[in-house]
Amino acid sequence: MNGNCTHNCVNTEGSYYCTCDNGYELSDDKHTCKDIDECSEGIVMIDGSDGGAGSDDLRCEQHCDNTAGGYNCSCNSGYSLDDNNQTCSDINECTEGISGCSDGCVNTPGYFECLCPSGFTLSYQDNKTCIDRIESVDMNGNCTHNCVNTEGSYYCTCDNGYELSDDKHTCEDIDECSEEIVMIDGSGGGVGSDDLRCEQHCDNTAGGYN
Repeated sequence: MNGNCTHNCVNTEGSYYCTCDNGYELSDDKHTCKDIDECSEGIVMIDGSDGGAGSDDLRCEQHCDNTAGGYNCSCNSGYSLDDNNQTCSDINECTEGISGCSDGCVNTPGYFECLCPSGFTLSYQDNKTCIDRIESVDMNGNCTHNCVNTEGSYYCTCDNGYELSDDKHTCEDIDECSEEIVMIDGSGGGVGSDDLRCEQHCDNTAGGYN
C-alpha cells in the first residue's frame, strides 16, 4: 500500500517515512502530499529569499500562475517572457513590424504610439491609420470663405464678388465700380468710360455692385 504515502515511501530499518515529488510538501499527517503554491507570498523568490508577492526579486516578474506541482510565469500585454521563463521584456512593436501603424511608430513600455506626417491625422477607428486631415472641417483651414481639401493640404477660394488676398486665406471685396473693372464690352476703362457696366452710376456693395 506504499505505506499510505501519497507519493513516495522510503523504507528504513523497522519503519518508513513518506516524501513528496518536487512542487509538493508533506502535510501534518506525514503521509499526504499537498501542492506548494509557488505564487503565494514568501515563496520562490528569484534570489531564493523569502519576500512578498510584490517584491522586485519575485521569481515571476509580472504574473505567476500556480499549477499542480509547479508554476508558470506570464507577462502583461506588450511584453514577452525571457528565456529564463521568469522575467519579462518589452516588445518593440515598431521594429518587429507588428504595430499596424501606417506611417510613423514610437515604442513605449508595453505599447506603442502611431505618428502621422504633417497634413494627416490618425483615424479614430483604429488609431493606427493616417488619413488626410480635412482642413475644411478643422477650423475651415482659416479660410474666410471656402476651404478646398487636397491630399495632405488645402487651399482657399472666395465667393463671387470677392478675391483672395496675398495671404491666400482672406477674401476681399472686389470693387466692381473701380477703374478697369466690369466694362460692358469686357475691356478696361475709367469710371467715366462710356462702356462701363453701369452706364451712369455704379455703387459698389459687398460681393457685388448696383
